[in-house]
Amino acid sequence: PMFSPHKSSRVFVLLFFLISFNVVQSQEVVFQKMLRLKSGLKDRREVLPIVTENGKTILVLLDKKEITALEINQDFKETDNYNLLRPKASFDNLLGYSIKEEDYHLFFTNNKNKRFFIQTINIADQQNRSELSEIELFDELYLESFSYANKFFILTLIDKTSILKLYEFDGNDLSKETEFDYSDFKLPEGTYFDLYLP
Repeated sequence: PMFSPHKSSRVFVLLFFLISFNVVQSQEVVFQKMLRLKSGLKDRREVLPIVTENGKTILVLLDKKEITALEINQDFKETDNYNLLRPKASFDNLLGYSIKEEDYHLFFTNNKNKRFFIQTINIADQQNRSELSEIELFDELYLESFSYANKFFILTLIDKTSILKLYEFDGNDLSKETEFDYSDFKLPEGTYFDLYLP
């Protein structure tokens, strides 16, 4: 036969390597910048990329004491930057962001995920402001947070219930709270669905 199983497998492996090699070769550096960062702080160093609707990319780099925001255009050229102090150590975990007009709102939380801190950056005006969020999760369990469509969301579970609560932030303002009650939700076996596990 023209292609035995043995030969066809060799052809497949060869094609796989050629394609892989081609993909690896097609990668290139599109943006590079030298930054002085504190050494030995990998656990506190983070990078948050933000892509705006008008095609700009904001790279937010967090070091031990500073936040650096780099604005990059569609041609991967740095068009602006801004440096400011990082929030105090009690709010050390960066969760996500929201965007409103020219303001970029970074959301931080404490180690227990009970309180939230908002750091607002305006790169164009070279200004920033900070504030505590109005929500405190003392009777709720923090589950997850995410950024979507320029807004920031926090998902929680109300203690000792099967009620999920979704907080929606528009900019730095808490714009909406939605509850999803699964107390009466039955599984196919006929048992009730219990989200709370003590």
